[in-house]
Amino acid sequence: MTRFTFITFLPRMLGLSLMTIGYLASAEVVVSSEQGTQSFSDRVSLSHVLSQSNKLDKVYWPSTGLYKVSPELEHLRAELLKTIESLYQDVNNAPLASALTHLKKDVMAWQLAKRSSIVVDYDLSRLYPKFNPNLPSGEYLLSLPTRGTHVKLFGAVTKPALLTHTPQASVNSYLGKAVLGGYGELDWVYVNNFNDELIKAPVAYWNHKHVEVMPGGELFVPFRQSIFDSRYQKINELVAQLAINKVVFSL
Repeated sequence: MTRFTFITFLPRMLGLSLMTIGYLASAEVVVSSEQGTQSFSDRVSLSHVLSQSNKLDKVYWPSTGLYKVSPELEHLRAELLKTIESLYQDVNNAPLASALTHLKKDVMAWQLAKRSSIVVDYDLSRLYPKFNPNLPSGEYLLSLPTRGTHVKLFGAVTKPALLTHTPQASVNSYLGKAVLGGYGELDWVYVNNFNDELIKAPVAYWNHKHVEVMPGGELFVPFRQSIFDSRYQKINELVAQLAINKVVFSL
């Protein structure tokens, strides 16, 4: 098997981060989005920041988010990739090796920043003061995605799948359309709707519960844990920690 080669991982928004250096010298709050980078005076209100966007009528508000740049997440990413590489070198199962390879590529491409608990909703921010906080100084990423049309399934699968979103469909309906292999968790999966909550959805016949995936959401199929190898559990836990802090500008 080919050995993974690792490099030092820089933030996915490196280009924007470098641009913001000049802004930070003269402003306290810097917000980067798919429309570019803007600087504001300290303690600028959320509603004012949102009002600068020219696509508010197209935003899918259930999946919006405000994130703060955090080097700590890059350390977690490096730890996860190191664990994936270590496990990859020891497995003799081709489908499992393929799943690890795909997961590594996915994680490397993620743009990460610490998700804020602030609710990002333009109407709410204008109507209610509690939804219109002033932003502390710092560098932020603002996610204002449009409504997605697919659901991504990744993790302990032979190959990641991009499946058409079906309104009111349960998680199980998507799992039935993917090649899961024999090394994935059979009782539950993670649902990431990019709304500040990672749902642990039960999917086995004995514990099944109807859980829906939002348009543009993701399903992470965890690796089946082993009492003989803690690396599977570690990979699952680190993916969950990072997924909730994954920044998406389009679903």
